[in-house]
Amino acid sequence: PRSKLSSSSAASDVYKRQLIYLQMVNITDKSKCCGCNACGDVCIHQAIKFHIDVEGFWYPEVDKDKCTDCGLCEKVCPIINKEDWHESGGFEKPHCYALINKNIEVRFDSTSGGAFSALADEIYKKSGYVGGAIYNEDWSVSQFLSSSREDLSRLRSSKYLQSHLDGFYIAVREALKTGKPVLVCGSPCQMAAMKRFLRKPYENLMVVDYICRGIASPLYFKQFINYLEQKHHSTVVYYKAKSKELGWRTLSTRVEFANKDVDYILGKENPWLSMQYKIPEVCRPSCFDCPFKGFPRTSDLTIGDLWSSPGSIPKELDSDIGTSVVFANNEKGADMLNKCKKKIIWSDFSFEEATKGNYHLMYSLKHSEHNREDFFKTLNISFQACIDKYMPDFGQTQKSLKEKIKNVACFIKGVTGAAGWNIGTWIKNMRYNLFCRQIETDILERKFIIINKYCTLDLHPKAKLVLNAPFIMGYKRIKGSKLESRLLIEENGRMEIKYGSYTVYYGADIQVFKGAHLEIGGDASVNVGLNLICANHISIGRWTGGGRNVTIRDNNGEHHISIRGYKISIPIVIKEHVWLTENCTIMPGTTIEAGAIISARSVVQGHVPSFSIVSGDPAKVIETKVYWKS
Repeated sequence: PRSKLSSSSAASDVYKRQLIYLQMVNITDKSKCCGCNACGDVCIHQAIKFHIDVEGFWYPEVDKDKCTDCGLCEKVCPIINKEDWHESGGFEKPHCYALINKNIEVRFDSTSGGAFSALADEIYKKSGYVGGAIYNEDWSVSQFLSSSREDLSRLRSSKYLQSHLDGFYIAVREALKTGKPVLVCGSPCQMAAMKRFLRKPYENLMVVDYICRGIASPLYFKQFINYLEQKHHSTVVYYKAKSKELGWRTLSTRVEFANKDVDYILGKENPWLSMQYKIPEVCRPSCFDCPFKGFPRTSDLTIGDLWSSPGSIPKELDSDIGTSVVFANNEKGADMLNKCKKKIIWSDFSFEEATKGNYHLMYSLKHSEHNREDFFKTLNISFQACIDKYMPDFGQTQKSLKEKIKNVACFIKGVTGAAGWNIGTWIKNMRYNLFCRQIETDILERKFIIINKYCTLDLHPKAKLVLNAPFIMGYKRIKGSKLESRLLIEENGRMEIKYGSYTVYYGADIQVFKGAHLEIGGDASVNVGLNLICANHISIGRWTGGGRNVTIRDNNGEHHISIRGYKISIPIVIKEHVWLTENCTIMPGTTIEAGAIISARSVVQGHVPSFSIVSGDPAKVIETKVYWKS
């Protein structure tokens, strides 16, 4: 004891503090520690270090030889003081808004609508400091305090795993002493710890927290990165947990590798995301009884994704590239938001609708039936081992009876739209889907071809058309048009639709010559007048579509030219999420990397970098680092 105590209540306080001290020395109930690191920053004797357990989470350990029993670690802990962590003076009911950033580049690069960037811009404009989470070189995450707007791209976007805060609280306190504005953003428990660390309110401090489902293990993310690197035989150089190019609501992830590979992973196809929902135990134990849910909150503003019922978001704020929900929890937060109005488009939004769409804003995680210890034992082996054990059917497409009935209905609807009352077109569709040996179909599994009127198919007896998704040939916008669409596959020629539905508008001429191979990823469409000639090998990635009168050919016919190294045919590779605009021509030997845009009337031969725009004849790069959504 630090002094003699005469009352029984004082003795009780000493006993309580001794229990807390013992807990800090040896944490036996990990659900009572949120890993905020505040106790480490507040300890002036540096008696507290952090130990990382087998789950990848860190917990404080006290050096008893250095500890003076000052009680500061007790006072700063947001869990121990959970009954009084919030301040008075907030709104009885937060003001709720739907919001997007006016800068479309910022919006593309943000997790939702770009609210954090608008707030940060206002602070940088006044030469202030902005704090948030950044990736480190080893793909761990740390909380970082920035005084330069150049850091905003690193701070922007959710990281979805726990961040280290060693030294962060001290840095914020020192920044506040300068009198300049300071904005900090973190999880609700981190921001509650920030308030307790600072002890007193600061007029120049803006505290922002985000809607937190639960904080995932850094080990879990590290093992997922290892899994991706093994799959692509290359190191990850860029990771965007929520990429917008395929649409905000697809929850897609974009990963770039040192070997120039780009991997777009849809949310429903992402094992990292799926496993979190199947096994919430990937999150910290404290997340299952989180005292920081609901309202009132310790923060001035709360931000997140605006998930809500269809049609509830104002049309001008919803183009499927992200919309933020923002809760102003007090007058200070509301004033800050008002200062950003030149950078944002915002609208009042129903508090009830917003909270209904964000379950974990109000409620903690619930445990699954899976054993936590067993899961992390498996995770320490590898991420693939977790997939094999906990999601053995992941990625398989076997359909239920209900889904099969829906697929049959989808086929009938498609044929009805293509054929109408034309009996000949009905018969042709049934013949190609049920009785044609050259076409591999399975209507029950949603693998079929829809032939419109005025479509001609010429398939050699030894040709193959392999369908893993619907293939719509000769789709018409103008129903009465007689513009012909043609598909030729010669002897031993092979054409594949690999992943998703692929629609080719009328006026197309697709020819696969003898022994050639045409593979198309799908989940896209090509407009009127496609001219696709494959004599060798053409690979077109998933989500790659085209405008009118696009020409793709890997050969020069039988023309010979007296140029050293000249070849009649050279394969073409067009990777994922490429846009081929009107009247462009893709010549033999071309490789177009993911995310590129080919401008109208361009002639392309050679290599086109990822996320670039090329234009001209011959095509040259005119823009880089361009991201787009169709």
